[in-house]
Amino acid sequence: MTRPHADRRRAQRTFRPVGEGSLLELLGTFLAELREFSLDLTELVDLVQGDRFSSNAEVLVLITLDLDGPRRPSALARAAGLTTGGMTNLLDRLEAAALVRRAGPVGGDRRGVKIEVTEAGTAFIDLVARSVSIAFSLAAATMERWRDIFHALGYDVGELRTSPGDRRSDLERIRALAAIGAGMWSSFGDVFGPDDPQPVSTFHVLWIVQRDGGARPRRIAAAEHLSSAGTSDLLKRLEGAGLIERGRGIGRDGRAVTVTITDDGRRSLDAAIQATESTLERFAALLFLA
Repeated sequence: MTRPHADRRRAQRTFRPVGEGSLLELLGTFLAELREFSLDLTELVDLVQGDRFSSNAEVLVLITLDLDGPRRPSALARAAGLTTGGMTNLLDRLEAAALVRRAGPVGGDRRGVKIEVTEAGTAFIDLVARSVSIAFSLAAATMERWRDIFHALGYDVGELRTSPGDRRSDLERIRALAAIGAGMWSSFGDVFGPDDPQPVSTFHVLWIVQRDGGARPRRIAAAEHLSSAGTSDLLKRLEGAGLIERGRGIGRDGRAVTVTITDDGRRSLDAAIQATESTLERFAALLFLA
């Protein structure tokens, strides 16, 4: 995947703060665009799902059952990163939608229950897979830009992977991308702390206000696909953490609010970006041919 000298190159990298034309700025650009792509993709999948589901965890569970066969709820909970209670509620929703069914026993354990996908669940996953494939096709220009960024960061990547036409390979790729993406986003939580319920949103807001030299709340709302109330709650939390400041005085009436990043916000943003580097190579391998 990497060039013969890639390990040496990574060791020699100097990650200067964002805004100085550094490798860190390139990586931040990729992460911000990945966040925006993920939000658009989630919106597309939500259109496919309708109002049946509350998160994409349901889709990942269905893909796991489709690829791996019937599984116990505990195994599915580990795969989806959910608690036992959360998985029970999720399976109740999927069963109510006739996408899975409960059966048993599992092996020699008469108390065990296994979950299996139904024909309707399989058809639904096919629809989701096609939607994801379309989303990647529509984002071809963005992917080309990501390829240039990976090259600049020292990764040996070639052409964008196209759908091989093999259903199982497509589903495995979607599941792997989701797993790597979850690991990448979780590194933000390590930086912003356990009290931050939305570390990915925190990163994205800090990136926008750093890059643009400030931003209005409506710009942040559009970028994060949030309501006015949701944006207000998010900004209030970030301001309380000392990462941003909100001030007035923009516009003719002097009542418009602008959001700017603080020195603590800049340091946290730099740390969050750099924390994701360890997952980049695996992510690039799934998107591009070596």
